[in-house]
Amino acid sequence: MSTNSFIPPKRLLMGPSDAPPSVLNAMSQPLIGHLDPSFVQMMEEIKDMLRQVFLTENDTTIGCLCDQLVLARGNPLGDFGNASSHSWRNLPILLAGGGYKHGSHVAHDKENNTPFANLFVPLARRMGLELDQFGSSTKSTIRGLES
Repeated sequence: MSTNSFIPPKRLLMGPSDAPPSVLNAMSQPLIGHLDPSFVQMMEEIKDMLRQVFLTENDTTIGCLCDQLVLARGNPLGDFGNASSHSWRNLPILLAGGGYKHGSHVAHDKENNTPFANLFVPLARRMGLELDQFGSSTKSTIRGLES
């Protein structure tokens, strides 16, 4: 075992280039904790803005966001080992919120892919839009997206 000290490279972020000085400066600033009065005030301002976005006067806006907000995260083509193929088939999708039944993994047919656009029809309907098709969708429902 070597006793030489490890000297890390200057860059703090992943990638082949150094972080810009503005990023390094921002990262060196003190952080505020969640109990700090300035943090509490900032969160109150954010909640006020969210109430405007969701057109509500409900004081528990943050608590009910998961019932109103849907987050869908698709796989960028460079992740999970398919970077060289740039394949758009069989991409994992993460869906959270929106009042849907969660806590499960739904695998669709690898040979007969469910178009990703099929996901957007029921999402749009849940938001009050009357759509039967979105882009290249082939159905207005998707298996595994039950409330």
